[in-house]
Amino acid sequence: MKNIIISIFFAFGLLTNLVANDLTQENVKSFLLDSDRLVLSKNVDKLGELLDENVDITINVDFNGNKQKTKLTKAEYLAKTKEGFDSTQNYSYKILDRKIKIKDNTAYIVEQAQEKYTYNNENVTGSSKVNNEIKSINNKLKFVKIEVFLNNIQVEKL
Repeated sequence: MKNIIISIFFAFGLLTNLVANDLTQENVKSFLLDSDRLVLSKNVDKLGELLDENVDITINVDFNGNKQKTKLTKAEYLAKTKEGFDSTQNYSYKILDRKIKIKDNTAYIVEQAQEKYTYNNENVTGSSKVNNEIKSINNKLKFVKIEVFLNNIQVEKL
């Protein structure tokens, strides 16, 4: 369960906005920046609006050599994200690299990030790589795919 909460945080830390009509570099960048703000404000309801109903979500965690791959539905993802937000403090993340490529009506996002938070009297830090796909659906940008790879997770007792 702890790995899932960690995974959800990394994934949403690298998520992405609410309304952007056309699939352009500028709109995708704005969408990503707005979603970053929603994550930091822990607004799960608004984050849910960013996800297509059939979003394909995969979380891959490598924690101390133990590997776990989890597929989640939109509802499961949002529930675990809320649980994570409610059980952590001092959440922060920094995007180290973000690349956007638009091809065939899909924006492909590759991000590298570093995240930190406190959970259960432990400081947690880690690195993640996220591959997202965004499409314009009914004139709004939506995540249609989220694939997260978490590693270098460090846990330190307070």
